[in-house]
Amino acid sequence: MINDTVQVRPCIKKENGQIAVSAEVKAFSAEIAGTDVTVWVWLMDLDPDLIDSQQYHLTRDPSTLNSCRVTLDTHQARECGPFFVEPAEPGRYTTATTVKKDDEVYPPGWSSPSFSGTLSPGVDWP
Repeated sequence: MINDTVQVRPCIKKENGQIAVSAEVKAFSAEIAGTDVTVWVWLMDLDPDLIDSQQYHLTRDPSTLNSCRVTLDTHQARECGPFFVEPAEPGRYTTATTVKKDDEVYPPGWSSPSFSGTLSPGVDWP
C-alpha cells in the first residue's frame, strides 16, 4: 500500500484574504522513489458536531478538492499546491489530503461518510 511508504504533510495558511491548502509528499524508501502518485488536497470544516459523529462527508466541499500528479523522491519533498479557497462560512478549517498511485478525479473513499484523509492543524476563518 502506497500510504505506508509515503510521508505526507498537509499544510494550511491564511493568505491574501483566502486560505491556501497544499501538501508535501516524500518517499520513505528508495524502492518507491520515482513512483508517480496522485495527491489530493481539500478544505475540511472542523465542525465539532460533524467530527464527533464521524460525518466527514458533510465536512467536505467538492469545490475545494484539488489534485496533482507528482513523482516521489527520498531526498526532497514534492509539493502539491498551494490552492486558494475561500470558505462559505466562518469557522475552523483544516487541509485534508490523501495519496494513491491511481489517477482519479476523486480520491478513493471520497463518497464514504467515514473518510477524512490526513489532516493539518486548523485555522480560524475569517
